[in-house]
Formats: sequence, C-alpha cells, structure tokens
Amino acid sequence: MLPNLWQRQLPRYPTTARRYMYLGIVVAATVTLYYELYINGAVSPSILAGYNISFTYYVIILIAANALGAFGALFAGLADRWGRANLLVVGLLATALFALVGVPNVHSGFAYGVILTLITIVEGMALVATPALMRDFSPQVGRATALGFWTLGPVIGSLVVTEVSSHTLSHFSDWQAQYKLAGIVGLVVWVITFLVLRELSPQLRDQLMVELDDRPIIEAKAKSIDVKRAVENQWRRVLKPAVIGGALGVSLFLILYYTAVAFMVIYITTVFRTGFTQDQANSILNWWWAVEAGTLIAVGLLSDRLLVRKPFAVVGAVGTAVMTLILIHVTGQADTSYNGLVLVVSLLGFFGGLAFTPWMAAFTETVEKISPALSATGLAVWGWILRATVSVIFLLVIFVVPAVTPLANFGPAVAADLKDPRVAAVVQYGPTLQQDLRDPRVASAVAVQQDLQDPKVAAAVPVIQAHPAVFAQLAQYPANAIPPEVLAGAIAALGGGAQALAQLQTVGAATSDPVSGPRLLFVVQNGVQALAALSDPIVGPKLVFVAAHGPEVQAAQSDPAVRSKVAFVAAHGPEVQKAKADTAGQWQKWFWVCFAGQLLFVPLIFVLTGRWSPARARQDERQHELARQKEMEALGLTPA
Repeated sequence: MLPNLWQRQLPRYPTTARRYMYLGIVVAATVTLYYELYINGAVSPSILAGYNISFTYYVIILIAANALGAFGALFAGLADRWGRANLLVVGLLATALFALVGVPNVHSGFAYGVILTLITIVEGMALVATPALMRDFSPQVGRATALGFWTLGPVIGSLVVTEVSSHTLSHFSDWQAQYKLAGIVGLVVWVITFLVLRELSPQLRDQLMVELDDRPIIEAKAKSIDVKRAVENQWRRVLKPAVIGGALGVSLFLILYYTAVAFMVIYITTVFRTGFTQDQANSILNWWWAVEAGTLIAVGLLSDRLLVRKPFAVVGAVGTAVMTLILIHVTGQADTSYNGLVLVVSLLGFFGGLAFTPWMAAFTETVEKISPALSATGLAVWGWILRATVSVIFLLVIFVVPAVTPLANFGPAVAADLKDPRVAAVVQYGPTLQQDLRDPRVASAVAVQQDLQDPKVAAAVPVIQAHPAVFAQLAQYPANAIPPEVLAGAIAALGGGAQALAQLQTVGAATSDPVSGPRLLFVVQNGVQALAALSDPIVGPKLVFVAAHGPEVQAAQSDPAVRSKVAFVAAHGPEVQKAKADTAGQWQKWFWVCFAGQLLFVPLIFVLTGRWSPARARQDERQHELARQKEMEALGLTPA
C-alpha cells in the first residue's frame, strides 16, 4: 500500500468533484502550516519571558529562520522534477512533530530558535509546493478564485492563531500548549493528506490550461511532452525581469503583513495607554485576518469573472497605503480605543486581500507565459525573494524600533512589580522622602518626632518643658551626686510632696535608660527648633509629607522581597518609561517604511502579464475558444 501512496501522479485530469477535493486538501494543509509557523507572534511576550531572552535575540532568531527558509523555498523549486504532493506530505508530518514534540521539550532560546528555523524551512518549501498544486488543478479562468482560497493559508493561519490564543492563553498554565494544539491539528491534516492527496503527472501539469474545456487537448498531447526537456535550464529561463520584479514588488508590499504577524501583539500591548492584554491584542487581530480572508475569496471570484488582475492589485495597493497613513496617525493617539483599532485593521485586511489574490494569479500566469513546466521554479524564486525580504525587515526593526527591546524585556516585569502596593509606595514616595530628609531642619524634626515615640521620653519631655530652669540646674550634676540643698530646692520648685517626686522619677527613668536617655537629651535640645519648623512655609509641608508616607515606605523597605523588586524597578523603570515615551514615534517611522514598500509595489504590478481592460480580456477568451476548436479538430477530438 505504501508504495502506491508514494506514487501519487494522476495520468488523467481529475473530475470536478475530485479536483475540488484535492484543492480543499491543499488549502487545509496550507492553513495548518501557517498556523504552526505563526504561533510565535501571538505568544512572543511569553517566549521572551519563558526563555529569558532579549527582544533583539528573538528577532535574530526570526532573521535566521527566514533566511534559511528562503533557501527552503529554492530547494522546493525541484518540485518541478520531483513532484509537489510528496513534498507536502513530508513537510506536514515534520512541522506537526516539531510543534507537538519539539517546542514543548526545549528549554533555551537557542533550542527554540533551532525548532522555529526547521519549521520555517519546511514552510518555505510549502510556500512553493502548495501554490504549485493549486495552479496545476486550476485553469487560468478560475485561477484567482483558487489562489484566493490558497491565500487563506497564511491569513486563516493567522486568524486561527489569534482566535485560539485569545480564548485559550488564560486557560493553560504554559504558552507551549499553543504549539501542542497546533501539532495535534497538524497530525490530523497530515493523515488526510497522506491518504488522499494526488497530483497531475508532469506531462499534464507542464501544459497551459486556460479553461476546463482545454482538458481533452491537454490529455491528448500529454504523451508527446518531453518532461526532461521541459525543465532544462530551469533557473536561467525563469529569472526574468517580470518574475524578479513581480516577486520583489509583492515582498515589499507585504512588509506590513509580516510586521503584523510577528510584532503586532507587542505593538498593541505597548503603544496604547489603554493597556491592552495579550488576549485583547490577538482578538483585535482576529478582525484583520477575518476580513482579509473574506476579501480574498470575493475578489478572486470577481477577478475571474472580469478576467483581469492588475486593476484590483493597484486599487488594493493604494487603499493599503492610505490605511497605513491612518495607522501612522492612530499610533500617535495613545488613547485609541479597542473599536478604533478594530476598524483600522479591518480596512487593512480588506485592501490587503484586494491586492494579493489578483497579484498571485497574475504572477503564476506570468511564469506560465515563460513555460508552464516551470511553475514551481517561478514560485521558488518568489519564495526566496519573499523570505530574504522578511529577513531584512526583521533586522531593520531592531534599529528603527529600539524601544521594543526594553518594553519587551523589562516592561512586563516592571509592571508586575508595581502592582505590589508596597513597591508602588516606595517607588512613588521614596525619592521625595529622601530629598526632603536631606534638609537638616526636616531631618531634625523627624528625629524629634521619632524619639517622642519612646514612652519614657514622651512622659519626661512635658515635665522638663514645664520647669526648664529646675532640670537645667539638676543636669549639672551626676544623678547620684546631686547636693541635698539643690535637690530640696528642686522638689520645692516642682510643688513638693509626692507630685514633685513623681516628676523627678519620670525624668530620671528616661535619663538613666541607655536608650531613652540620649533620645530625651536630643528632644530637649532640638524640640523648640522642631516646633518652629512645623510653622515654616517650606519645611512644614515637607514634614507633613514625611509624616504621611514615611512609616509606610519604611515598613515596605524592611521586607527583602520588596527591596529586590524596588531595585529592579529602579534599574529598569526609567529605561522602560523612556521606551514608552518613544515607542509610538518609532513605530510611526517603521510604518512609513511599510508605506514606502506599498508605493514601490504599484509600478512593479505593471511588469506582470495580463489585461487591464475586461473587454480586451473577453476578446482574448473568444480567440482562445476559436484556437481550441481548431486544435481539437486537428487532433480528431470531439468537442464536449
């Protein structure tokens, strides 16, 4: 059975039902591959925290993964010789295992980077094999619709990621569960693909099919196709300005898309004062992907009906550029609401879908114009340019948006520490308390107040203040060597009897205590000055502030855990605060880069093949129908 499954080539073009089944499997496989690839964008803050890696290190992982993924796309160009279906089957199994077993069992940023790179390499190959299969099973009339469904792969993949993560992140104890879920889905889709998927034989797929009615001619001519000759010098033949220019143009256009996939969760959670959570950021992005998915199908149907591609691509590109300008404006509005962001990203999804599906159809038709046998090779060139562009994009992000690094690395920890009211009190009041206590009058008054907390001192001070001369005279003698006549005079001055003795004992108890004695002396010497400080217009408010917050801060600082958190906030808080102030402006600069890429995309649409006028396209279709009838007559075929 297994050898039969590996030999997947169809000697005849499939019936409509089977063709739709194969197309559906390819779409499901594409969605699954992108679902597994894009999970990192939805949980990027958790990845940084979980592996204790910097944002810069994380971006370097993405750069390396996409750079090697570019060469995976080039390798898949060999699918023109080896076939597409088996490449997809192997890729699905590999990525499912990487997601289900690989990621949950690595414990370092480097190891995670290795797994992500392997997933990206396989996805780079699928980026070629899957649209090639869609092209094989789709004549040019109907190509945009088919590729609209194929483009659901990255878009629905993104939607599945954000939809699943927005509803499950808070329900699982670890972010790796997101990869496990994707791995399970991947295995299910792999089993279906392994058992069911087939592909056209090289003799069939190496021919150009404009309409389904061309099927008899395609099958009749299949036996005369020299497959080896058809793919000779494949790279030299396909590296044409139209192919390279078209691939570069759409890669520049997709800068914003790949920014959204990799960094939009970080962007949303750090730029706006609303304080969006990871779950909320993913739910906002759900609207982008959902609207774009619907647009991809609708514009594919409309493009096939009108038989033109490039007008849709131009309108979509211009619309995306306009919405990017609005995104730049919104980024500068820190109080932008959830619904406001939903509206912006939804329109970005609409115009992005309007541009991409027709472009994809036009690109495959441009490659077919060179040679139908080199479809996968042309797509490999596109895949390599796209992945190389993404690598450069991710590298530039580090330099254009440096504020992301402290916000991603330290922002969550600083915010978590400041949720502790004791830490917040020390951070909020501590610096002012330190500054106030540098004033010697405040420090003296505070020390007096603290010493008065001693019960012995508090009891003795009023007695001394009521009879300062008496106790000034007594202070000239040691406590056990006061002359009798001096002591008798003091008793008399204090009112005599038990009252005088009680007062002397109160003061004596304080002065003879090794702790209370120095305190009492300090209060007696500085008390008058401290009372005067309370009425001072500068010192008085400082004393009130110290009295209000000093005990709270002092109690908090006595806890080692609080001191550790305060030290962390002190070390990284200013950096995070500055990054928060700078991040919106830096993201605006980056979105200007995206805007420039969208503008450059517009003229590069013109290098692709295809009509601008639906009327001229209809005329081409009628001419093709006449040519088909003549060819069928020449081959002795009966029209269907």
